[in-house]
Amino acid sequence: MRLRLYRGRVKLLLVYLEVKGYLVRVGSATSQLINVIFLLGDRPNESVSGRSYRMARCGSRRWFHTERFLNFIFGLFGDKDHCKNAYLNDVTEARLLIKEYNESFFS
Repeated sequence: MRLRLYRGRVKLLLVYLEVKGYLVRVGSATSQLINVIFLLGDRPNESVSGRSYRMARCGSRRWFHTERFLNFIFGLFGDKDHCKNAYLNDVTEARLLIKEYNESFFS
């Protein structure tokens, strides 16, 4: 009986993680879409949060306040450095794309 209950909990945890990952990807894609369409961003793979972090470091007051606002909102859910994490994620994804491109065309 305990083994069945344990297996049921493991399956439920795996489903939760799968759904969470899907929702994170949808949120990231939505953020990229908003960045390009509504905020006229010139980097299509950059999220609004990543852009606000990057532009705040370049001295933009508007993006500095956007970064603070987004960090506050996501901080309520435990992600106090959300914009920095989003920026690092954007950079990591870009590096992976470049690596895949180089491997497929120059190997």
